[in-house]
Amino acid sequence: MAKFEYVGIIDNNISARQLQYLDEVLEKLGFINGKVFIELVGEETDNFGAKVKRITVVDAEKKTLKMIAKFSPSQENMRIGVTSQLFSNEIQMYTTVLTTFRELETAANIPEPQRLRFAKCYGAYKEAPNEMILLEDLQLAGFLTLDKTKPLSNECVKIVLKDLAKMHSLSYVLKTSNPEKFEEFEHDLFGVWNKMDIKSLNYCNYVKSEAFAVLTDEKQKQIFTTLTSSDMSVTTAEVIEKYKESKFTVILQGDPWTNNIMFKFKNDNLVEAVMIDYQTPMINIPSGDLMYLIFCCTDYATRNKYFNSWLDYYHTELATALNYHGLKVNSIYPKDQLNMDLKNFAKAGFAKSILIAHVTTMSSDEAIKVKASLEQGNDNSQPAISDSSCNTENIRNFKEKIVGLIDSYVEFNLI
Repeated sequence: MAKFEYVGIIDNNISARQLQYLDEVLEKLGFINGKVFIELVGEETDNFGAKVKRITVVDAEKKTLKMIAKFSPSQENMRIGVTSQLFSNEIQMYTTVLTTFRELETAANIPEPQRLRFAKCYGAYKEAPNEMILLEDLQLAGFLTLDKTKPLSNECVKIVLKDLAKMHSLSYVLKTSNPEKFEEFEHDLFGVWNKMDIKSLNYCNYVKSEAFAVLTDEKQKQIFTTLTSSDMSVTTAEVIEKYKESKFTVILQGDPWTNNIMFKFKNDNLVEAVMIDYQTPMINIPSGDLMYLIFCCTDYATRNKYFNSWLDYYHTELATALNYHGLKVNSIYPKDQLNMDLKNFAKAGFAKSILIAHVTTMSSDEAIKVKASLEQGNDNSQPAISDSSCNTENIRNFKEKIVGLIDSYVEFNLI
């Protein structure tokens, strides 16, 4: 068996079995007796429920390979309640769902530039508590991540909407051509958003109380209360229950916000995007992904200017993607149905938006405490995190985002 020397960030979060599996994958890829350098990707608080590392392999023959490795924490006190389900979802998506989508694109002779881009999967291990997945390092192809605290531009939103249209279209194609396979995927994918553990649910309720606390205008408070009349998991579950038999459901990416998307620029011009996190897919209406992207990743001014044109653009791109397979968008997912679904998903979309608003405005110290609370198992009424009012700038930014969300909902008639 191949033997490798591991160098870099190798802590207690990486188990012996995970390193053994990495050995096995590298051996299958033809690497022998070399060094494996491990470094952290992004900030420690960027990923909840997974440890993301960059792997650089240099073998005895100087052959090299770079990968991104997502390790599940093997220690019980470091695993959030849905860790296994998160990894099961992502493994299912990369090894089965996305490869099935690629087969559909190949069968339709779709040109390579028009296909859904996703990272190559080198291997996946799904036995708890040592789950891990090894993916292509997209940085080598020129992709980069953007600052999660900054709103996405119109150009960035449009290019992601195009990718979502491609992904959703492939769900419709699969439902049409092989409904049994679609039902199989529906059964295998775990709906994390509507089956939260107590710690995650406590955190959601804490954020909701924090968001309400920053509001001073009585009308805004009233609208906020209307939009958050129940827990996020309950709200999302209601939407799922309502639409589970609908012909309009698709496999949603589930978490299309800035941290989970990479962008490629050429001479400062945006040319491509790729979604990189598939831990929380769900079966639901397309507006789930659209609202998540638009309301979690943009500011009030940009939304106000482009919201309707974004919806038109998505629907046009959906029509183009479906046309490759001989399907007509007005028969598969009419525009008036999309407009109706936006209202039906409004509460669930708002709840997720305030969560992302909190993530992108909390201090580093607070983010560390939130992550520790979720991973180490606090079952109290709220996570052990700092009082956001201690940082005036953070609370001001948080309020601006919440007020902007409320104003957008009013202006777009989503209440």
